[in-house]
Amino acid sequence: MTVSDAIKKLAKNDSDTVLIATVESFDVQERTCLVSPIGGQAPLTARLQATIGQDKGWVIIPSVGSVVIVTMINDETGFVSVCSDIDYIKAANGTADLATELEKMIEVMDETLGAMLNLKVITPAGPSTALTPDSITAITQERTKLSGVKGKILTLIK
Repeated sequence: MTVSDAIKKLAKNDSDTVLIATVESFDVQERTCLVSPIGGQAPLTARLQATIGQDKGWVIIPSVGSVVIVTMINDETGFVSVCSDIDYIKAANGTADLATELEKMIEVMDETLGAMLNLKVITPAGPSTALTPDSITAITQERTKLSGVKGKILTLIK
């Protein structure tokens, strides 16, 4: 008998306290995922958040097929403590949602860059008629970059 086995026997706990598993599916509403332990134990539902079914807080949704480490709370319930790959992140505090607020911020940045394209400067010779071509090119390139970043952020954070 190993020391680990002796401790489990003394604690009357024959189950593992930490499992390495593969994600089979996830339930965003319940904030849980079905995992299959690599050691061959029966599949189990693991929490992704402290409270099941809560619609606020910070939760990482692991990708189906990814490897996770599940820390067991008791013989039947565990929570995902680490994952090898994520599908997306969901964060909300009950009044605001991170994805919505980031999207609003990106829209404001895009509108600001758009307004800069129409910028007129008052000079002693009168108002300018347009930005220089290199300024227009630089602002347009930044708007294109922002559009790409927006897509990546909104794919990762929902």
